[in-house]
Amino acid sequence: GESNEAAKETGCSDGLWTAAMIVPQAHPWIPPEVLQLFARRNLTQQNHAEMEEQTWRLSRSATMVEALYRLDALKRQQRLVIHIIGCDHEEQGLSLESSSASKNTLPSFLRPALHWLAQAREVPLDLQFHMIGPNLRTDSDVTIETMAPFQTVKLHYHAKLYHQVLSEQPELNEQVDLAISFHAGMWGYDSWKPTLQYLVDTRDKRKAHFPLVVTSYTLWEAQEDHEVMVEFASRMVSLWGPQLSPFGSHKTRPTATAPSQQQEFYRENAAWQAWK
Repeated sequence: GESNEAAKETGCSDGLWTAAMIVPQAHPWIPPEVLQLFARRNLTQQNHAEMEEQTWRLSRSATMVEALYRLDALKRQQRLVIHIIGCDHEEQGLSLESSSASKNTLPSFLRPALHWLAQAREVPLDLQFHMIGPNLRTDSDVTIETMAPFQTVKLHYHAKLYHQVLSEQPELNEQVDLAISFHAGMWGYDSWKPTLQYLVDTRDKRKAHFPLVVTSYTLWEAQEDHEVMVEFASRMVSLWGPQLSPFGSHKTRPTATAPSQQQEFYRENAAWQAWK
């Protein structure tokens, strides 16, 4: 059909067109032009490279905002607290050439999300992001100024593993609306196992069971992550299983770690799942 012809012209995989077909027609927070971008509407051979680059830049924000919508996370509180797990220098707002984060600067991957959330009817007044990961360069606290309509936007960087942060600051267990890990790679990193064990061991002690959203480069990797979750976090409840994400990047990335039996293209946030 037409989509197959367009795929040939622009070098798109069938899996990418499948993902584009599940992009919602409308969204309460994500604007129509962004939905059209991920749905690959108005795609031509001339503009496909630019459009794929735009999906790469918007993918993390769109994925996070869609998770908040699916989980109904804005329905009641004036404060929204998000834990972003497994961060590195990219999430800290550092370029490859830079050695330190700019003070009072919002990381680029968060900017679209805040712009969209500012339009929400249930807009929270206080936003807090806890960026957590052993590959961050330093611990720090940053307050972003002049971000109307939000009264405060704060970033907290923790250069440790997630379970270490939660055990050292137990109050964070009670003040989280969403925990999300972009490209967690649970199937390939044993360092996730003590974190999952901690989440299971402390689950009944928490006042509320916060959701954990995990994205992957491919559906195959999402299924492998799911097996790890089933093995090490069996007491957690699956909110949705491994599936293609409507807001995965359309820009493919080369990787040397893809198993030989794994034929899918690698794309950021191509697949996801959620647990609680």
